[in-house]
Amino acid sequence: GWFLNNAGSRVNSISTTDIGAKSFTAHWTAKTYTITLDGNGATVAGTPTQITATYDQQLPASLSNFTAPQKTGYVFLGYYDNATERQGTQYYNASGVRTWKENWTTDAGATLYAQWHVQTYKVTFGVHSTGNGILEAEVDNDAITSPADVDASATITFTATPATGYVVEGWYSNAACSERIAAAKAHTEYSITLTENTEVYVKFAPAYTVHFGEIGDLTEKGTLAVTYYEEPIANGAQVAEGSSVVFRATNL
Repeated sequence: GWFLNNAGSRVNSISTTDIGAKSFTAHWTAKTYTITLDGNGATVAGTPTQITATYDQQLPASLSNFTAPQKTGYVFLGYYDNATERQGTQYYNASGVRTWKENWTTDAGATLYAQWHVQTYKVTFGVHSTGNGILEAEVDNDAITSPADVDASATITFTATPATGYVVEGWYSNAACSERIAAAKAHTEYSITLTENTEVYVKFAPAYTVHFGEIGDLTEKGTLAVTYYEEPIANGAQVAEGSSVVFRATNL
């Protein structure tokens, strides 16, 4: 509005009887604008979802009552003026602290977008005893070496190749091979889908050949089933030293 002699009172009207020279000074109030914080695909919205920008002033130093948005399988990078990862200018970091130091000089509101980077997990793998075989791993047919940072939800396939005279004794989730991965049994291949930092180790053991069967015509009297790690095996199969083989005879 207009004020008398700059520091005087606000002038709302001038009377027709008010005569003489006078000086009026315009006073200005900066406009404000709404800045929208877009989750850009977030599965859980963050707070706040809007902030206020004042013309020719910096944005708030930090986001009030801040909680970071969440997106399954991704890491929040902060709010940017571009929705594409690593593109544009960051205005607020992942902790809700302002990183853009300029004054707001756009005569309009705007939208800032959450940017996301695929979550990665550390994968460590190896062989319990060297010289008894090798362990290889790949993601989407691309070989990886230990340790490796791998995208969340990726599937890793481990392939164990025993040395001559050895077989896979088992798979473990620690280097000491004290925590067995039961689902992997004694297979030479094991696949997992990543949901956390992961360790996978394979242990090899000397191989023993198991021979079994029914005697003569006694096959008509019953059956013999043999399992190794709860899976059927055939006569002549190789098993690991120290492992258990279950024989089950059933009368007809």
